[in-house]
Amino acid sequence: MSSPQPLEDEEMREAGPTQEGEDEEMKVDEGEDAQGSAAGSDDEGDPTAAGNDDSSEEEEENEEALRSVQQGFIVDEDEDEEAEESDAEEKRRRRKKKRRKHRRQVEDDLDEDDLELMEENMGIRAPGRKLTRLRRGRVGSESASPEPAPSRRAGRLSDEENDINDLQRIFDDERGGDDMEVDDYDDFIDDEGEEGEMDEEERKERRRVEREKRRALGARPEMAGIDPGAWDEIFEVFGDGRDYEWALEGEEGAEDIDEPAKPEMKYTDVFEPSEIKARHLTEDDDIIRMTDIPERMQLSTSSLSPNATLTTHDQFDFDNFVSDAAAWVAMRISSRITRDFFRPNAVHSSLLTALILAISRALELMLVKNFEVPYIHTHHRDLISHFDIEKRVRTELLSRDELWRVGILGMKFRALIERKQSLLKIYEKMNVQDGYFENDIRDKLDSIEAVADATEWLGMTHKDAHKDATEIQDDDGESRKFKKPTRISAYDTAKRTVTSRLAQGFGISAQDIVRNFIVNRKKALTFDQAIQPLNYAEEFVSDSAIARTPEKQLELARMIIATELGKDPLMRKEVRTVFEKNAVVSVLPTDKGNEKIDDFHPYHNFKYLKDKPIDKMTDSAQFLHILQAESEHLVTLHIRLPESVQNAFQDQLYNAFASAASDEIGKAWNAQRKEVVKEAMDKFLIPVGAKWAREWLREEVEDSLAKRCGDSLQDRINQAPYKVPDIEYGDIPSVLSISWGKGDPQKDAVHAVYLDEEGRLRDHIKVDNLFDTELKDQFLELIKRRNPDVIAVGGFTVNTKKLMEQLKQLVHGTTDEPQKKPDGAGAPPPTTAPNPPAPFSQPNDGWGGGNTQGGWGGAGADASSGGWGESTDGWGAASTTDGWGQPPTDATTGWGESKPDGDATGANAGNTSQDANGQQSSPARSKKPETAKDKQLPIIYVNDEVARIYQHSQRAENEYGRLPLVARYCVGLARYAQSPLNEYAAVGVDLTAISFDEAQPLVPREKLLLAFERALVNVVNTVGVDINRAVTDPYYQTLLPFISGLGPRKAHQLIQRLSAMGGTLINRFQLISENILPQNVFLNCAGFLRISREMSYRKSSKKRNRKDALDSVPDPLDDTRIHPEDYDLAKQMALDALEIDQDDVDDDAQAA
Repeated sequence: MSSPQPLEDEEMREAGPTQEGEDEEMKVDEGEDAQGSAAGSDDEGDPTAAGNDDSSEEEEENEEALRSVQQGFIVDEDEDEEAEESDAEEKRRRRKKKRRKHRRQVEDDLDEDDLELMEENMGIRAPGRKLTRLRRGRVGSESASPEPAPSRRAGRLSDEENDINDLQRIFDDERGGDDMEVDDYDDFIDDEGEEGEMDEEERKERRRVEREKRRALGARPEMAGIDPGAWDEIFEVFGDGRDYEWALEGEEGAEDIDEPAKPEMKYTDVFEPSEIKARHLTEDDDIIRMTDIPERMQLSTSSLSPNATLTTHDQFDFDNFVSDAAAWVAMRISSRITRDFFRPNAVHSSLLTALILAISRALELMLVKNFEVPYIHTHHRDLISHFDIEKRVRTELLSRDELWRVGILGMKFRALIERKQSLLKIYEKMNVQDGYFENDIRDKLDSIEAVADATEWLGMTHKDAHKDATEIQDDDGESRKFKKPTRISAYDTAKRTVTSRLAQGFGISAQDIVRNFIVNRKKALTFDQAIQPLNYAEEFVSDSAIARTPEKQLELARMIIATELGKDPLMRKEVRTVFEKNAVVSVLPTDKGNEKIDDFHPYHNFKYLKDKPIDKMTDSAQFLHILQAESEHLVTLHIRLPESVQNAFQDQLYNAFASAASDEIGKAWNAQRKEVVKEAMDKFLIPVGAKWAREWLREEVEDSLAKRCGDSLQDRINQAPYKVPDIEYGDIPSVLSISWGKGDPQKDAVHAVYLDEEGRLRDHIKVDNLFDTELKDQFLELIKRRNPDVIAVGGFTVNTKKLMEQLKQLVHGTTDEPQKKPDGAGAPPPTTAPNPPAPFSQPNDGWGGGNTQGGWGGAGADASSGGWGESTDGWGAASTTDGWGQPPTDATTGWGESKPDGDATGANAGNTSQDANGQQSSPARSKKPETAKDKQLPIIYVNDEVARIYQHSQRAENEYGRLPLVARYCVGLARYAQSPLNEYAAVGVDLTAISFDEAQPLVPREKLLLAFERALVNVVNTVGVDINRAVTDPYYQTLLPFISGLGPRKAHQLIQRLSAMGGTLINRFQLISENILPQNVFLNCAGFLRISREMSYRKSSKKRNRKDALDSVPDPLDDTRIHPEDYDLAKQMALDALEIDQDDVDDDAQAA
């Protein structure tokens, strides 16, 4: 009996040829299976004809095959094929049956109307609609083959077979869930004609290849009943479907491969790390923005630095250490504090207690409450001052610079406490009892060096216990100490032998020697042995000993005691103190230095430097030059103690060690002890002291030079905009800046740039020279049309002076031939200009200098007044200037700056004029009567160090990319004349490229940036920032990061939030009520963010209810430096001065 013919599913799908050499045609047979139509011979490979489908023999075979499939196996005479049927195949068929059942249930819920609606709207054939079946036929056949009677099996599987390429299968798979695996072949009847001979792996591989082919070819629109045009529209709207390829994977892939979910895309996957860091988008930057702590307090370096790093002191509780920190800081602030408070008969020795209290208050505000120096110095000056009520005198205990120093020392003390606590934690884990450490060393760990020495001493004294303690995991389980490399020294080796007992025979321990040295008396006695040292050492000599002679044993014993003395933390502390006070510096040239350092070499002044006291080198850059020369192998540096000082120190140590015996044995033992002292001094103490003195002196000199550079920058930015008599105080002048470049008549042209009062570029001309009449007229026409307040001149060479002379003659003087002149130019020029050009460092009345005004209009630059007009009266009594150093006028707001929108006060405020070209010129300002026009137009030189950097900067490229370099240079000159502070602040990190001191290149860049940042913070917080103008003016916005409590990250976040709420702030309290700033940052910066009183309330007003309207109203105090905390006090003082009752004011407010 022949076996039943398998259903050839694969051959039907592949549509193979039915007869060699014959053509084929496709015939449609709707609603039927084409089972058995392509069964062929396995051996010969000849195709079988498709006819005679209605024969009884074939029907019996087909029915038998169907019954075999339903029972879960295929009947076959070959036992090998029966063994190939695996459990996996049975499971797969069960899942097919389950999915078919689920699909039928879903389809039963849809009526005919629903199916038609799905076809119409989705463009796909709805489930349940029977598709036509492609069937092979012979070419030339007259009629299609007779349709076989539909079997129950065929009727049940017809839907699945007809949905081969139906897109609706995507949704069916989703409804099927995880139990219904997706396979493009699952809906076909499995035939065993060819697959029966395949094993499971080959079958899976073949199906996988088919899936990949179809995925590569894409969808087949002609098989889904959709025309190509409609298919293209589907692609345009929904894509090609590859975003959901994971949902079309076959069942084998779903079984074998658990595809992980796609990770969330982050900007770190797209941008370079350097760009992310430059844009402040790292995780640390996010932490800084979200933490309610001033940004500069969260950084270990300057916020200007591109390598700023986040500090790790968030969890440190400083409350319990404030008093200890105040005493520690007071001794290290400045030489003035030491001279005026700590020395005998000092000027303010009676105020020492008040000083310590002021330091503790300052430390608490800075390190506990997180307030910055500008906030403390401006709003809590009473906490750092002493008031004598009887004498009515206020004594400033801490200046602003000393407050910065207190903050730095406070952070160093915090780091010291953290290191000390870490050391004590290790000591507890060691589980040892050391009275010397607990009673003598622990309480004297007052520096980072002392903690490091104590750690090294514990590792030497209790080596095994210290090693185990450093390898034990922390209690919280967060980290594990790495095992340090094992190194056995000569001391460790000798200490484990009998030589250690010989060292004990010297009659006193190293700890007692140190105690005697510190108190400078014999607190512990030294006992001598009864025999000579050599005889005593012979008792410890043996064949197994390291040293087999008495001399070697004594040498090892001396080495043990010398090592213990040299590594004792208290001894090292004493040595550092001696070096700090008495060390001298000597320099000798090398052979290479003798050849290169001649009389004209920069290093000639210290070529043979000898015994210069170290305390004389802290205020000069000479030591840094010496270190640089040493790095170039030109000189050798020696730091040592003077011979007298070293001998005195050595004698004191010997006296603490020696015995009082005077016999021969005692003298012999004291000789050995003297050798120990000499070895400890030469091998340990002196080298340690010299190394520390070298690093200490380098740090001191670098800090001193950095502060000097910062002070120089502060002097340059502590200047008001150029002031001319024709404009009101505090107004920004309009500037016409001119430059000839390098001044080459053959190559360089003259560029002129005009900036109006708000810093906007209004005009730019380029002329070849100022000699031709036509070019002169063009230049003079520009001056007449723009009417600048001042002409700023700059250049790169000495030819700039020629340009200045030409300008003076052209604008102020007369020419040989008549020409058109601007108004007032015909007046005879005086011998000197009202604002003569002056070097930057010299007083200049036009810049608020001289003896009448300090920087920014302060009182005189004398000893009784600072550059900002700060009151030196003990009680801050009223004077001819207000708190900001400005003359008391009705229009003065306390800031002396123009309105944020550029409109100036005065009778002609807001008036505009048309120039010759019909363009609208800048708003007119209230000037003096026309008689003042007879005065000459000021022509001044301008410091161009910032303009030189600006012309090549990316900022200039972004703002004025179409202008030539010389024109950009002129823009920098004009901006400097309008606001030196703003122009320096905009330079940012490039401030290090400006030379403030000849030794500046020797100072580390990070220290320079810290000093520059403090200078900018000091001046910016003294002036204040108009927050509404900062939102709309990117150039003015560069001042905002230097406001107390803010920084680059928090300032950018503040601007973003203000822009989101409309861009205009009505009063300071909105910063809190609108959740723009957190509480601590608000308290730091609120007093320095000003809101102009002239801001129109309608500018940002929207439809509000009455409560919101009452809460969001302008407050006149928002335009002052009074902190919102003190508004009630300020208002009460005003009411008392006006003799008005508070109740009357409240009644008027309610009535309004």
